[in-house]
Formats: sequence, structure tokens, C-alpha cells
Amino acid sequence: MYSLIKKHRLFLFVSLLVEIIALTILILLHIYLSYQGSFFVLALVSSAFVVYDAILGLVFSILIKRHKGKTEMTSAEILSNDLDEAYTFGEVGLLVCDSNDNIIWVNDFLASRIPDLVDTKIQESLPELSKVSKDGQWEKVEIKDNSHIFKVKLLPEARLYVFKETTEYVNMDSYRKKTAPVIGYLAIDNYYDVQQAMGDETKFAGAVFKAKSIITDYIESNDSLLRQIQQDRYILITTKEKYDHLVEDKFSIVDKVRKETEGFTISLGIAYDFPDYSKLSDMAASALDVALSRGGDQTVVAPFSHSMTFYGGKSELQPSRNRVETRSLSNAFVTNLRDSKYDKVLVMGHKNCDLDALGGEVGVYLLCRKYGVKCKCCFEEQLVDNATRLAVDTLYRSDEKKEVFLNMKEALEYLDDKTLLVLVDHNSFDLSMFSDIAQKASYVAFIDHHRPGKKKIDNPVFPHIDTSASSTSEILTSFITYSQDDIAIDRRTATLLLAGISLDTRFFKEKTSAATFEACSQLKNYKADTAKVDDLLKENLDDYKRKNLITSNVQVPMTDVLLATGPEDTYFMDATLSIAANELSSLRGILCAMAVGKTDSHTVKISCRSSGEVNCQKLMETLGGGGHLTMAAATFHDVSIEEVVNQIKDKLNEYLDDVIISPNNG
Repeated sequence: MYSLIKKHRLFLFVSLLVEIIALTILILLHIYLSYQGSFFVLALVSSAFVVYDAILGLVFSILIKRHKGKTEMTSAEILSNDLDEAYTFGEVGLLVCDSNDNIIWVNDFLASRIPDLVDTKIQESLPELSKVSKDGQWEKVEIKDNSHIFKVKLLPEARLYVFKETTEYVNMDSYRKKTAPVIGYLAIDNYYDVQQAMGDETKFAGAVFKAKSIITDYIESNDSLLRQIQQDRYILITTKEKYDHLVEDKFSIVDKVRKETEGFTISLGIAYDFPDYSKLSDMAASALDVALSRGGDQTVVAPFSHSMTFYGGKSELQPSRNRVETRSLSNAFVTNLRDSKYDKVLVMGHKNCDLDALGGEVGVYLLCRKYGVKCKCCFEEQLVDNATRLAVDTLYRSDEKKEVFLNMKEALEYLDDKTLLVLVDHNSFDLSMFSDIAQKASYVAFIDHHRPGKKKIDNPVFPHIDTSASSTSEILTSFITYSQDDIAIDRRTATLLLAGISLDTRFFKEKTSAATFEACSQLKNYKADTAKVDDLLKENLDDYKRKNLITSNVQVPMTDVLLATGPEDTYFMDATLSIAANELSSLRGILCAMAVGKTDSHTVKISCRSSGEVNCQKLMETLGGGGHLTMAAATFHDVSIEEVVNQIKDKLNEYLDDVIISPNNG
């Protein structure tokens, strides 16, 4: 049409030029020849030119109208009826633009979906098409005004846009995601403990009925299915859409049960994002196990192939172990040590190994020696704290050190596919003293008292986490003393186990139970050297000075929260940060204390401590760390202390209310 207009303009220009020349000649002839009929000739020619211009304008108007009509022809005229019907059946739209991005033609299917497109600019009518690439790739474009969704492909040479409607498929996919299965297990954490504490069966039955009513009403109000499978356990079946409502509510049922019942707390393990119900059930059961091992009173969500997410966790798990259970666990662990699949055992503590990890190592070594299992412990001077280094140097002769301990190079040579690796005082390869070596082990067991984090060890042969224990040394002491065989603890091992308990309880100021003192009593019976324990846990002058560098620079970002920072140009041991945080948290009226300092030129660490009013683990998890309810830590790389402090303040503002533990939380 534009070429026709150009022709029209050219004809008009030539015609006017000819007319002007002709009229000029006639006027000159009239003036100079001046014969009587010249005026009539001039008038006649002028009239002819006017008529000619009118006819020319009319002809071109008709031609332009016809040409425009051609651009509005139906798809049937261009594509034939059969082909047009095929495009309509396949829900394929076609759109053609000219070189100026004017829409000159659309097929009937696209016109029925998006009307009034012809003779408009594509940028104005369909601005979404600006996202379509020029390389011929399909793009997903949503036409919002008409609630249609298309995949669009551009054929640049032909200036042709091909539309494939996907509205139905997108809606079906959205429906599939909303109705995807979600499986969960709900457990009353302390069902039997509350039963034993109440004594009165009638009162207990009433308390259980109230708890069940609260749980059932909450789940049914979210249009989900809940069925009891044991006295203290339920199965939950829902959809992803209803699960999202539970997430928005932050699983308030956990807090509601704790606040409105007589001592009960609950935990949930939930799994989704996998089509197989059996697999989801296994994932949900594992998530519930993690929730219980972290202390209960929380929800753990395990999406398939993604990291676990944690909600709640404001209560500390109360000790419920008895001697029969401890003896069973001890026997199970010993059975694993003596399994014929293994030729030898390698015991490994965590990075910056402390006295509790060392106590765990020598406790496992003692059990192996008792049952004739070849065993070695990991020890690298650069990867242990000062107190641990001092303990090994003063309690072991050089030949004994070579007999018991291996450095990194020796551990790598010692480990093979028939070695059982036992991790003590941690439950993640990332935290292991020799993490690269640990990940190569074919068989792994772990014994720990810290709540598990998001990274789990797959298929451990003996996974034992007791968050109610004060320390790993306490757990190993109970394993030894309650073993089915009579195992004597030598004085050196007893001293190291007692040192580990003393360290993690801060000389019995926190996280102690009857089991803790019972373990200490057993160790004292085996001549544990309390004077040596006291000496090992003393600060040296250099540590004291460095600790004061941190504690002398304290700010109060929120009421009852202390935040201490070391200088940017000074490096601190992890233990120094822990000691500083411990000291600050012991001050009257302080809910939580954090010590922040550099451990090397690229690393900043936080040590967080509380006396039980704040869940340190949850707080540090928001910063990418983890740990225990009353002690946790986080690590940052290639950032300044000031940047870390700002992140801490942001997280305190956002999460402090969620991590504060009310007095009735157990």
C-alpha cells in the first residue's frame, strides 16, 4: 500500500509539473500573440487539467481502498479453508508486519483471541512482543488484557510472528502444582513424659483429648486429612495449595499446642515435590526424625532435592533417657564397631577441635581397644584449640601420641573402603577436622549432642544425636559405663571425658541434668583428675588479652542483646570468640551475646551464646550458620566486620521475636 501511495505522489508531481509548463506556455502565447481565441484556449486547457486531477485522485483513492482491503482478507482467502481450519484446530496464530512494524495481516484464529490488530503499530498493540528474540527461539508471552498465554516465535526474514496458545496447558500445570501431594507426620514429642509426670490417668486423658482437639481442628480448618496411627503419632495428607496456607501461617499449631495444653509439645515432618507417595512418606518420616533430634517443638520441611526448612524450635528437649535405652544404644554402637564389614575404625572430631570432641575421640578409642578393634584418632595441631593441644601434649608421651593419633596425611593413607569413620561432636562433613577425607569414607557413624543442620550425611550406619545431653563426652561416658560388658576407664581417658563435660557445661552452669552429674560421678570413680581438668580449661595470658580486645568493644543493638566486635586488623581463635560470648552472656539481664572477629584475612566468625532465653541455633541459621539452642556460630568470607554487624542487626530486627523462648517453653 505504501508503494501505491508513492506512485500516487509521483503521478501528482509529474502532472502538476506538466500542467504548470503548459499553462505558462499558453499564458505567454496569449500575451505575445494576443489573438482573440487565446483566452478561451487557456480556459479550456485549465478546465481539462482540473478534470484530469480530479479523475486521477479518484482513481488512486479507489486503488488504495482496494489495496487496503486486500490486507484485511480472511485467512481462508490466503491460506485456503482447510489450512486455516488446521491452524485454528492447532491453536496457532499468525501475524505479519511491514518494514515499519505496522501489523498488516493476522489469521482468523489470532483475530478471535486478540481483535482489532490490523493497521496498528505492534509496539502499541502487543508491547509484550518486544521480549521475543530475533534468533527464532520460542518465548513465553502472556497477553494480560485477554488472559491468554502464548508461545511466540519470530521469523525475521518474513516479519512473521507465529503464536502457539498455551493457556490451557499453563492452567493445567498450575492446577497440577496446586493439587500435588504433600505428606507429613505429626508427633507429640513428650507424650509418655507428660503421662508419667501427671500420674493421674483421668487428668492425663483429658489433657490428651484437649491436645488432639486443637490439632484436629487446626488441620481440618485447612481442608487437610489427619489420621492417628499411634498413640502419639499422626499422618497428615494435604495438597501443595493447602500446604502453602500452613507455611503462611508459619505452622502456628506448634506454638498453640505448647501454649494451650498442659506440657505437650508437637513436631511435624513434611515432604513434597515428588509424585510417589511411598517416597514422600519416607522423606516425611526422616524430616520428623530431624525435628525430634533437634529438640522437638518444631516443623521440618523436606522438599525433594532441596535443603530442609525449619519452623519453630523454641523448646529444649527434656532428657528422657533411661538405663535400658542407654544400654541398648551402647550395644548397638559396639555391634557396629565390631561388624565384619570393617577392618578398622577412624575417629574424627570437628574443625578447631575442643576438649569435648577430644573426649569423644578417646571414648570411642577405649571401646575399640576393649573389643580388639583397630582404631586411630585424628589430630592436627593447626586444627585444634589451645586447650586440646595442651591436653594431648601433657597427657600423652611421644610414642603414645603416635600410637593413638594420626595427622591429615596419615589419616588419608589409613582410610580405605573397609574403614568405619566415626564422627564425634558434629554431624556434618563440612564441620569435620579433615572434611575432604571424611567425605571419602564408605561407612560413617556419628555421635553428637548438637541439633542437625540442613546438610545431612546420607545413610550413616549409626546416627546418634542426643540434644538433651550436655556434651558428646557425656554420651560416650554413658555408652562405656552402661555397656553390657564391664569396661574400666583409665585415668587419662576419664580426665579428658570430664574435661569435655566441664567445657560444654561451662563448669556445670548450664545444660546439666541428672545424667550429666551421674556421668561425672562415674568418671570420678575412675580417678578423673579434676585439678588437671581445671588447669586445661584455664585461660592463658595471651588469650585473656585477646578476649578483652573483644569484650571492651560492646554495643547494644537491641534491649538485653550484646554485640562485641574485635578490631579489623586482629585475628582471633574460634575459642577466644566463644569465651568472649560466654562471658558476656553470663551478665545479669542479658538474653543473648555475640562476639564477632576475624579468624584470618578472609574469614569473619560469629560466636553466639545465651543462657536459654534465646534459640541461638535458629538465629545463626538465618545467617547461614548453626549449632545448639544455647550456643551457635556462623562464618562469613571476604566481608568486613562492619558488614557482618549490619547483617546481624537486620536479622535481629527481623527474627528476634521468633527466637525468644518464653518461660513456659520448657
